[in-house]
Amino acid sequence: MTATPLQFFHGSQVVEGTQAIQSPVLGDQAAVGLVGTADGADNAKFPFNEPILIQNPTAAAGLGTAGTLPQAIADIYAQAGCNVVMIRVPSAVDLDTQLANVIGSASAQTGVYGLLSAAPVVGVKPKTLIAPGFTPQRVASVSAPGVLGANPVVAALLPIAESLRGRVYASTPSTNFTDAFYWAADWGSDRVVAFYPNVLTWAESLAAYINAPADATMAGLLAKVQNTKGFWWSSSNQLIDIGGTSSPINFDNSYACLANLLNENKIATIINIQKSMGNGIGGWRRWGNTNLSANTATQFECVRTTMDAIFDALDVVSLQWVDADPTPQTLADMTFAAQQFFNSLKNQGVIIGGKVWLDANDNNAQQMSQGIYCWRIDPTPAAPMQTITYYSQLNNQYYTDELTSLASIINAGTLTTGA
Repeated sequence: MTATPLQFFHGSQVVEGTQAIQSPVLGDQAAVGLVGTADGADNAKFPFNEPILIQNPTAAAGLGTAGTLPQAIADIYAQAGCNVVMIRVPSAVDLDTQLANVIGSASAQTGVYGLLSAAPVVGVKPKTLIAPGFTPQRVASVSAPGVLGANPVVAALLPIAESLRGRVYASTPSTNFTDAFYWAADWGSDRVVAFYPNVLTWAESLAAYINAPADATMAGLLAKVQNTKGFWWSSSNQLIDIGGTSSPINFDNSYACLANLLNENKIATIINIQKSMGNGIGGWRRWGNTNLSANTATQFECVRTTMDAIFDALDVVSLQWVDADPTPQTLADMTFAAQQFFNSLKNQGVIIGGKVWLDANDNNAQQMSQGIYCWRIDPTPAAPMQTITYYSQLNNQYYTDELTSLASIINAGTLTTGA
């Protein structure tokens, strides 16, 4: 038993501290949230509308081969290992009913809304949200025939991505790039990443390549990049293990090439530099850094991801101080912990700098009397080096230098004729 400051005690004692300051911990930013169909699945193992954690391809045994989920699982794991939270929904014959099943109900937590239950149910918070095969459609309006509206599955996934601090990976229509441009124009969010065209992936059940939406493959690529390089790295210009693309994408490093036009419209694509230019590095690569943000500050996907990872870590670590006595030492400890976190991130190359401070203008007496305390932070991720420019000019001084060098050789008598 330890004496309190109000008790008399004559002697020595050791008091073990119980209030060690926890440091922020960065969470998994690559976990996939996958929604789709599997007609031949084992219903007991993969019930409808419940989050199921898949951590390797063998865990998906029993899904069968029909529907969108089996191929999506294969496409993800063809790129990298990662956590996948899977939501299986019923199949339907007509498109409208099928999209409704995928979307599900917010109140019943079915369909895509089941991803919100993933963390408490399976212990994993999905970050990359995909519904392969159900994102390209622009749906006709009942009240305005002939007018196509934005894809409803992406519309449902978007607020979920905002809540989870994640991103929606969505395949655009693979019909042609003009349709992809119209699709992308429906969105202005830094949490939607668009892809064109489809990819050729290996279907084990058919022993052949098939034309498949790119979103599952790209989710796997993101996991590979985060596993090997870090969540702050861009996935652009990184190798993808696929058979090819559903339509050719020209890349000749010019303004007018299709790859650049797609990127200009904020759509990520897939290129093969060697096949397009006849030289250079080979292999299929994702090409494009941006999401569909209307805000240039967060238009780079890796910048948005880095900010999300930092905010997640600060949210969790700050819970240890919620409801604590706001002594000067506590406020100092909180500030110090956040600053040390930012310093560590800078040393790792995650951010280019970051500070934390208490601003008197944000903390007035009335506010503090209500238990509200505010800090200012400015952690700043580095934007990827998307454009590299060499400014070239001719320099006639080199002619003068060459003549001067030649004159020196002649004057020294060391000039010889070639054999």
